[in-house]
Amino acid sequence: MARKRDGLVRERPEELEALLAGCDEPEIRTRARMLLEMQRAPGLTYATLAQRVGRNERTCRRWWSAYREAGLESLLGRRAGDAETRTSYSPREIERESPMISGRFMKFLNSLPVSLDTAEWAFRLKACLEGILDGVDRVSIGVDLGSELERPGATRPSVMVASHFAEEGCHTSHAITSAAIRRNPGETFIEQMIDEGFPSEEYWPPHHYDYYLDGREWLGTIVLWRRRHRDPIPQATHAMLRSLEPFMVFLFTDCISRRHRRDPQLKAFQDVVHSIANRIRLTPRQLEVFSLQVLGRSRQQIARQLGIVLGTLDKHIGEIHRKAGTATYTELFARYFRPLGE
Repeated sequence: MARKRDGLVRERPEELEALLAGCDEPEIRTRARMLLEMQRAPGLTYATLAQRVGRNERTCRRWWSAYREAGLESLLGRRAGDAETRTSYSPREIERESPMISGRFMKFLNSLPVSLDTAEWAFRLKACLEGILDGVDRVSIGVDLGSELERPGATRPSVMVASHFAEEGCHTSHAITSAAIRRNPGETFIEQMIDEGFPSEEYWPPHHYDYYLDGREWLGTIVLWRRRHRDPIPQATHAMLRSLEPFMVFLFTDCISRRHRRDPQLKAFQDVVHSIANRIRLTPRQLEVFSLQVLGRSRQQIARQLGIVLGTLDKHIGEIHRKAGTATYTELFARYFRPLGE
């Protein structure tokens, strides 16, 4: 049964429309548009709402929870009484609002990672960003190590193979390799972090920045977190990170290119998965299930990540094997996989 939200939006439609008209930051606009949709149609289900705003149901539920708890300011990631959101800053304003000139910026540039080890690269970049981004308590980084750099946009848009790096405590860290939907990779990473036990309730709703090669091939995501007991992330910080977008695209591309040269089997793995999927004509959902099982996820983990029940998952698995004419994934790979060079 479709789940409906409880409670009403307190702001009038004209207030939300004014907010949309005066803001050009995509993330803020999407959250405000969600409230406007709720205001206009109080009986909307989460499923319908998610389709209208281009997010998944879990994200809409999380945003609604933040709104119910502390109102519009909490949802938008700022405190009551803040000035109107500004999304355009001149270089001088950025320097004045978040001074990082000379020594601070040079230290950032000189500390940037060049390691062939992806985890080390991610954690060094994380430390560099936390050193120059004012008002940020935590940075998480996702990298699509299977990105197609030579032919941007040529890979199938439904699944990515990526690594996610986030600090857990002062001295420990972990990396997660997973398959995820490409349409909203930043939202997918946030949901994965929450599934892994990240205490998102301690933070303002996070902001994420997705980076693409030529606007088509997803390279990676940076997620910014700010603890609730502190002032939200300053708008000048967001402006600074947006101004660094071309440079960040270069950093992600360089990291992925280095990893491809070091470990060509990584790209070959994704090519094999997609080749098998094409040969037995898997649907986008079956490809997601197939990729997650190949990566070693349990049935419970796959069902939770895809938002389906175990019975539905088992039907997808059965249909995959019916199309392949196999009974197990070992048999499937033995039948369809051919070593490189054959």
